[in-house]
Amino acid sequence: MTPNLKIVSVGSGKGGVGKSLLCTNMAIAMALSGLKVVLIDTDYGASNLHAMLGIGNPKLGLKDIFKQSDLDPEALLLNTGIDNLKFLSGAGDFPGSANMNSEQIGRISNLIRGLEADMAFIDLPPGNGAINMHLFDLADHQVVVCTPEMTSAM
Repeated sequence: MTPNLKIVSVGSGKGGVGKSLLCTNMAIAMALSGLKVVLIDTDYGASNLHAMLGIGNPKLGLKDIFKQSDLDPEALLLNTGIDNLKFLSGAGDFPGSANMNSEQIGRISNLIRGLEADMAFIDLPPGNGAINMHLFDLADHQVVVCTPEMTSAM
């Protein structure tokens, strides 16, 4: 792990509660304060953070670490137009992404831990699946987002 890297994971029990918006705004705030930040979209099947950042359909993303074993992780980081903020896309769903094996989960974890940054914000997909819980637990700080609706709190 990069010595000073602090990882923040943001999760929710269901979609539509504002998790992605909160995660994006926290990352932007930290970047504007002068920290080197990476925002990571791990909602492989329904990624949308690139659109929130005004980025077109990303050519590279997390899926590419499974396609190219010698890929430099820095090549996956996209400029956002915001000083100190890079983006790692989950766009481009890959078959089996909902049921990754431990080796694949480990590769994503190692990539995140090895980022050359002060902070990394992980926007998780909704739910409590094994992959979500692994990435949630990977973080130094965990944030759970819900609304006062019964379906969100459950």
